[in-house]
Amino acid sequence: MPSAGSLGVADLQDVIQAAADELVASGAETGLQVAVRHQGRVAAEVASGVADPRTGAAVRPGTLFYAASAAKGVAASLAHVLAEHGDLGYDLQRGPGYKAGPFVGYNYFKETANAFNCQQMANAVSGICAPAVAPGTLTITETARWQSLRVGYAAETMLVDRVKISGDIAYLPYVAFEGRDDHWLRAIPTNFLQRSQAGQGVQTEVILSYLVTPNFSLGVGGRYWAMWTAGGSFVCNGCSGISVTLPPVPSKNNTERFGMFFQGSYLFDTSGVAAAGK
Repeated sequence: MPSAGSLGVADLQDVIQAAADELVASGAETGLQVAVRHQGRVAAEVASGVADPRTGAAVRPGTLFYAASAAKGVAASLAHVLAEHGDLGYDLQRGPGYKAGPFVGYNYFKETANAFNCQQMANAVSGICAPAVAPGTLTITETARWQSLRVGYAAETMLVDRVKISGDIAYLPYVAFEGRDDHWLRAIPTNFLQRSQAGQGVQTEVILSYLVTPNFSLGVGGRYWAMWTAGGSFVCNGCSGISVTLPPVPSKNNTERFGMFFQGSYLFDTSGVAAAGK
């Protein structure tokens, strides 16, 4: 059979349909489905024969088959995809060059900020950064960790040959936050700890990609993240003496990120052929 790359979409559909019909006519198969993906899009999708000889119900693209041990390969592939993307989804709508559906996933975000130098500008006799701290001296380190559950909808479609647009939007029903501030120049080692597990958020992302080759693509996109928590706690270790922790006080936290990005993507497996038979 000619390769996907040497045939047009309509020709490939006809060739595979004819092969499937021949298998059914010869008695080798009672009913089957075949789907072919090429360069990130569905190039052909055919069905032939009957799903149940007792009723004569025809096989359709959405017909479910009893896969038995054949599901092991599918499960292994799914595990690799989940490891790569961190999301589990289902395409409610799909066809040549497009797909869309809901997903659930997990997101982890960490940031660390360091502050250097310190100079008192308002009150030189306060004793705070007076005299000024030498340039290049680390004064404060802030670390924030955000973890969240994502529930959303994702879609992608080929606009023209080799050009694809994809995007997703998600609601974060569960957000957990942990923060720590270390003040390195205090006479007593001091840090501030913040924790909360009662947050929500939203995320959205859109990417425009160009398929340089079937394996490699370049893209430009935009992203917006917002996460917030309430009902958290804030404590200080060292504010009232060495190894003394003050009672916790209520706190709330939020973060917001938006901007553009450029990316390169490489697909290691472009075989993209899946078949199921009965």
